[in-house]
Amino acid sequence: MSEPWSEAPTAPQQTTPAPAAAPMNLLEQMQRLLADLNADLAGLDADLQSSADRAEARRRPEEHSAESAARG
Repeated sequence: MSEPWSEAPTAPQQTTPAPAAAPMNLLEQMQRLLADLNADLAGLDADLQSSADRAEARRRPEEHSAESAARG
């Protein structure tokens, strides 16, 4: 049985960078990630607000009919 460290190391595979992509430093990468995260959170917030509005609209007729029944 051969040990993993006794085997000859393989050369790293060469990858070619995207031709149009300029290299970004760490700060630029973090700024881009935060901008993407903010956009995702804004979309999630909009989805949650609209679903909360729909849920409230569904509850209102039930509350109204319950109040009418309690009065009458």
